[in-house]
Amino acid sequence: MKNIKQLFASHNNLTQLPYGMGDLSNLQILTIFKLSHLVKLCLCGNQIKSLPKDLASLKNLRELSLSNNCLTFLPVQIYSLANLEELNLDNNNLTGISDKVEQLQRLKVLSVANNLLEDLTEKVLHKLKKLKELCITKLDLSGNKLSEVPEALSSMADLLWLLLDKNEIKDVPESIIYLKKLKHLSLSRNKLDVFSVHLCALQDLVFLDLSMNNLHDVPREVSNMQSLSELLLHSNRFTSFPLELCSVKKLQKVDLSENQIQTIPARICHLQLLQELDLSNNHFKTFPNQICSVKSLEFLKICQENGIKVRTIP
Repeated sequence: MKNIKQLFASHNNLTQLPYGMGDLSNLQILTIFKLSHLVKLCLCGNQIKSLPKDLASLKNLRELSLSNNCLTFLPVQIYSLANLEELNLDNNNLTGISDKVEQLQRLKVLSVANNLLEDLTEKVLHKLKKLKELCITKLDLSGNKLSEVPEALSSMADLLWLLLDKNEIKDVPESIIYLKKLKHLSLSRNKLDVFSVHLCALQDLVFLDLSMNNLHDVPREVSNMQSLSELLLHSNRFTSFPLELCSVKKLQKVDLSENQIQTIPARICHLQLLQELDLSNNHFKTFPNQICSVKSLEFLKICQENGIKVRTIP
């Protein structure tokens, strides 16, 4: 069927489009609407700027992916998809989020990474507040031009995953403490100078990525993060292994590569669950023997591509 140019598939019992659709390189016309049983639709990787009105007829649609297209706004037809649970709008040209998103009462995953959301606090903050009426559990706002963490996110009480990588965020507001269910938070590639003490109030947080910022120390309140098992701090400005981390008992993976670390505290032995430790490309003059006291360690990376190199390993 590789030569087919027109495909009409309306009024069937399809629940999703076959993966082989991507091989129909000559396809010019595709009619799939009025497919009342369709639950998943992927139209990613095209040049879509708008959608036909018939999209609203897909009443049972639960997953819709429109990533890697040319959308500058959310087509109004999307707001009629009452059963939609996942909406992927990554890699488009969106500049805002409409308050009509509140109509998607079953929406759980909203991904708008790599768009043009420059300043949610001023332009669309009042619209984001509508999200508190939803039960969104995953929100991806990475790869935009946000200068701050939107305060309105604090009203999203069911949020489990929050991705804010590759923005221009300089600090973390106190309002983040209200995301009490949050388990995964990523703030890598921003402009953070301080490991915010407000992050330490997230007691259910399991994964935290603060890599590729300008951090140089860790607050003592980090000991409150007793669910934290994975912490990524690579490519910052640490000159020593943060002593404060030795009190985070459930840590299993720590990445402190690409810093200027010279010493490891003896108290690292308190991390009795630590399995993975990456200390590559730091400033060790000799192998830090303190690591040998971590009996649970299974994976150690201490590659030194530049500068002083470790000569012996005990």
